[in-house]
Amino acid sequence: MEINISPVVIKNFPDFKFLLKKLNDTKNLKCRAKPVAEFMHVFTNSSKDHRDLTDYLKEQNIQYYVVPSRAEKPIKIITKGLPCDTKTEEIEEGLTRKGFKVAKVNQLRRFRDKKPLDIFQVHLLKSENLNLQS
Repeated sequence: MEINISPVVIKNFPDFKFLLKKLNDTKNLKCRAKPVAEFMHVFTNSSKDHRDLTDYLKEQNIQYYVVPSRAEKPIKIITKGLPCDTKTEEIEEGLTRKGFKVAKVNQLRRFRDKKPLDIFQVHLLKSENLNLQS
């Protein structure tokens, strides 16, 4: 099973080649970088290297961010046709009874007058019961 590790994204670092050399040589991190516009995506081979890299960037006060992997992001489902007065808690309880892991349920509203619509957005977390192709 291959683990997909999200890249660490660094923006506009002036001496990036020096930083990468320092990480690979002195910190003994095995990482590679790929420029994307004004950002540099740094990829690591293991979770430990990823943790060590982010710790080092924090110590050096270098700004970075990590985009969560697809496996961590919830699946968003839209349901239509339910009555407008349906409570979001009822939808959440019903899906939980069916074996789904519900992160949250939102009822969409009309933009102009904020009137509730019969459309609900459901955020589902990954589970064995969730078998969707993306």
